[in-house]
This record gives sequence, structure tokens and C-alpha cells, in this order.
Amino acid sequence: MAVSENIRLQVQHIAPPRIYGTTVSGDSRYAEITDRRYLHDVEALHEGDTVMLLEATCIEDEESRAPIFHARRLIVNPDYLIDISSLSACFTESGAHPMRYLIGMLSPKETTSPILLGNTANQFLDDSVNDNPERPASYGSSIRKAFTNDALKFAICPDINAGFFQEARNQYEHIRTSVEALHHRYPAGESGGAMLEPSFICPALGIQGRLDYLQSNLRCLVELKSGKADEYYSTPQGPKASHTAQMMLYREMLHINTGIPREEITGLLLYSRYPKFFTGERFPHIVDEALVLRNAIIRLMRDLAIEPDLSLIHISEPTRRYAIS
Repeated sequence: MAVSENIRLQVQHIAPPRIYGTTVSGDSRYAEITDRRYLHDVEALHEGDTVMLLEATCIEDEESRAPIFHARRLIVNPDYLIDISSLSACFTESGAHPMRYLIGMLSPKETTSPILLGNTANQFLDDSVNDNPERPASYGSSIRKAFTNDALKFAICPDINAGFFQEARNQYEHIRTSVEALHHRYPAGESGGAMLEPSFICPALGIQGRLDYLQSNLRCLVELKSGKADEYYSTPQGPKASHTAQMMLYREMLHINTGIPREEITGLLLYSRYPKFFTGERFPHIVDEALVLRNAIIRLMRDLAIEPDLSLIHISEPTRRYAIS
């Protein structure tokens, strides 16, 4: 059985779906991208671009009898690291488009009660995970820490009222019980414990991100969401597309960085509003959709660097709807 590898390549010639280039060590490589979702990425390459060929296996070309690498994924200019949260925010109910990334970069940052509730929920998660007899966690101590960390934002937020603190108390109780259930269902093994907000970069995928919760054995990660899931009559039916993309990209990044098989890594979305856990196991395709979108963002940023007038830039990627429910 052929062994797959990830290859960093500097592009010298393009003949879609094939690419010719050289590795870091100067070796020549001839590669073909087998997943057609990445075909447009091949067509848009320029000589001198750097790419990552993922899961590439060397076989003999039937026509030339020369060795050729078949790669399933293509990452364009991987040194430009896209933040996973910003990338996943491009997924909405109406579709996904690289221009949403640019809009997110240029939009002013607002202070709203949902944002503050999300920050507060992260504090609740920290205190629930670190709870011990010597430092028992409580809603009172956690909400005071949250207020201390964001005192100015709480002071200027126009829609903070008694209802905010009632919802915060409910979410605190939900997070406490969810953490207990999580530790019971997914024990960390001999390593024990967990890491809160660990940061990772993944040069192979051209992304970076900070997880909410990761067990020390690297087998279970949780992304916490204090807002709504996709609902039907206030009942959660499934995760939102942007949230699923975010959690699945974290899981893929962990797999690439550590070499742990995907099936051994559990990725969970915790909606503390209900509370409710969701996985992304039914939607593995969303990782490739997100990576294709990442490549489109890289092209957009490159075109903007060359031609800053948006009216002169042709955006070839259509708005796409990603059905994950």
C-alpha cells in the first residue's frame, strides 16, 4: 500500500489538474490533484506560488511511465495563516463567499450583550473545569471574574439588564453539568486533565486557531457556543453551519499536527443555552468546503494587494449554500 505524505511545492508550471514544481530540498515533483473541488485552485495558480499537496501518494503515470504524485487536497500559499473563527464565519444560512472574510476584517467591532454572554460563558467553562474542593466554583465568583475582565464593556453595553444575568446563571448551571457529563463520557485516561484555550498553527492547512477545551490526551475537543443552534420552535435541531465548520477545522488541524487518526479524535459543539452537544461526524465534507473557501480568500487578498479597487476585481467564486442538516 502506497504511503501518503504532505509535500510543500514551489510551482513552476501548471497544466490543470497537474502541477509541476520543486520541493524545499530542490527535488522536482509532478503532481495531480484528484479532488475536483480543488480544480479551480489549480487553474488560478501563478508561477512562483507555494502550495501544500496533502495526502499525496506516488504512482506511475500510465502514459509517460514517470512517477507522479496524486494529491487529494491543495492548499495555496500556506504561509498565509487564516484564523479558523474568521474563516468559519463566512458560512451563513444563505451560503459562503470569500468576500464575507473581507467584510469581517473591515467591519467595526461592536460590544453587544450576546458577545459579552459568550465571554462570560468561557469564564464559566474555565471555572467549571478547574473546580476543586480547595477552590470551589460558584456562579457568584465566576460572574465577578467575567465582569472584572470586561468591566468597561459591561459599563457601555446598552442592552445589559436583569434578563442578561438570569440567562448567564442558567448557562452557568448548564456548563457545570455538561462538564461533569463530558468527563464521565470521555475520560482523559492516564494523562488526565484538560487544556483551556490552547492555540495552534497548522502550516500544512494554512490555518490557525484557539480551541475552547482540549483534553490533555488530545482525543477530545469542545467548542463552546452560548448562542442559538438551528432551531425549530425553540428546540435545537442541529448545529449552525459556521459552528460546524469551526469545530471540524479544529479537529482536522489537530489530526494534521499530531498524526492522531481522525476517528480517534472526538470533536464536540456544546450549546450551553439548552444545553446540547453536537458532533460533526455527519458532515465530513465541510472541511474540504472550508479549505476551498480558504484558498479563495487567499486569491482575493492577493488580488487586492495588486489592485486595491474592488470594482476592478473579478470574483469568480459563486455564493454557495452548504447544507449540513
